[in-house]
Amino acid sequence: MAIYRLSVKIGKPFSGRAHYDYISGDGKYKRIGTDDDIQKSQSFNIPTWAKSDRDFWKEEEKKGDGYRKIELAIPIEFDDNLRDIVVRDFIKKNLVDYPCSYAIHQSKDGKNPHAHIMFSERKVDCNREEPSRENYFKKSRTRKDGTISGGYKKDVSIIKGNRKAWVLKIRESWEQIQNEKLELYGLSKVSAKSLKAQGLDREPQIHVGSKGWRMKELSERWLHNQMIIERNHVNDELKIFEIEQSNLNQSISFLENEVRVGCVEIQQYEELLVKEKNKLEEENIQKMAQIRLRETNWLKELSNYPKTQKQPYGANLSFYLKNSKEPLITIYQNGVVQDRNNYTYNFTDIAKHTVSDDGKHNFTINNLTWITQAEVIMTSWNTDIERIASEKAEKQRIEEQRKQEELRRRDEKRIREEQCRQEQQMVHLKNIEDRIFELSKANPSNQKGEMLAFYNGAIREKTSQFSSSTKMVPFSGIIKNSLIINKSAVGATLDGKWRKVQSFDAFDCTGEELKMIVSNVNERNGYKGPLKVIDDCDKLCSLSQNKGLER
Repeated sequence: MAIYRLSVKIGKPFSGRAHYDYISGDGKYKRIGTDDDIQKSQSFNIPTWAKSDRDFWKEEEKKGDGYRKIELAIPIEFDDNLRDIVVRDFIKKNLVDYPCSYAIHQSKDGKNPHAHIMFSERKVDCNREEPSRENYFKKSRTRKDGTISGGYKKDVSIIKGNRKAWVLKIRESWEQIQNEKLELYGLSKVSAKSLKAQGLDREPQIHVGSKGWRMKELSERWLHNQMIIERNHVNDELKIFEIEQSNLNQSISFLENEVRVGCVEIQQYEELLVKEKNKLEEENIQKMAQIRLRETNWLKELSNYPKTQKQPYGANLSFYLKNSKEPLITIYQNGVVQDRNNYTYNFTDIAKHTVSDDGKHNFTINNLTWITQAEVIMTSWNTDIERIASEKAEKQRIEEQRKQEELRRRDEKRIREEQCRQEQQMVHLKNIEDRIFELSKANPSNQKGEMLAFYNGAIREKTSQFSSSTKMVPFSGIIKNSLIINKSAVGATLDGKWRKVQSFDAFDCTGEELKMIVSNVNERNGYKGPLKVIDDCDKLCSLSQNKGLER
């Protein structure tokens, strides 16, 4: 944020060259340097006799003629080029007729750009010749012949009673020059007026100076200025709080007023609602009384018609008197009409009964009289019955077709499974035949005709008398060297004794299948050592005794 500052001071006598060396970095400051960075240094209206700008101010220092110095604070938002432009504009507008030098400084931290301007109090007069080195700082005198001796005259507006007006003028000039650039870049403007003149309740800061900024906490002026800044910050926050509090109080007052007005309006509205509600209730009571009277009269007239003992059933349709909440009569699908008093009538008996005393059929549904509407509904019911019966028959037919189709698919599946089972059984029997054929070839008794095949299933029921302590068939094998056809783990050993054996040949087949297999095996063997099938328990026992086998 830009801060306005312009100060005008009188230079100490016999110090012109020293001050010039400081602001321009010349003389001893070339060696020791300055506290600030010097960005630009230039002079205007330096007399031609001076060898350099420093030479002019050295001559001024010898004479002790006096000079003025101005310090300007430059907005920190300006770049180097814009800083030089605003300082040169200030000099052209206010010091164009004075020998002057200026320099633009920047603090080491880059937060304090400012300009130093020093100018001689002697105003250049273009209507006379430039005074020489010896006469430049002498008092100007006008001779009797009109000629002028000495140097240029000092500007009385600066050194005499008009000094304050001149200072205010250049302060306003510096304000205007800065604000033109600040407005161009959309920045906040500055003012040459005091805070009091601007109407701002804020304590003005003091000028700390470059030495104070370098020393900071060690400088009393810097500490004092920081305290002023802190107090101003607290005061600004306090003012903001007071403004917000004032706005809040105004909002509260406004809302309180709105609430009061709203409460009055709500109370008025509630009173109006109560009146309207009472009015509607009275109207409803009167209407309901009229309706009940009409319903009572209508039902009284209806009771004169002959009653019926038929019980109502089926679909029904209720009729209401206009504006009534309870049904007056209900017509059922079987042609029975039941009134509110549970009396039943035939529809044909009361079809012409009117609703009101004036004979108008205002007892209506869908803009039809209750008689016409009832006839339409009953016709519709009959149509619905026929339609429902037709739909039911169609559903039964479709369900019957579905069941027949399901049975057909099951039969086909059963036939396919049976065919598959027969094919698998044929393969199984073929495998048994091949195995028995191999065993008959390997059996040493094959050539003697003593090889037997025993079908286990034939004695399961007949030989239970031989065993009471085991579930196994006692005769699960035959004689030694015979072929065992068995499902159990019991067989005959080669020594002729009946006992369990660990290895045997067991085939899963029926007796008829075994006979067919044995016949095929004998045929394949050329009837050499033919196999015999024993399927009778007595034969087995007799054969065992003849062979001398032990049980």
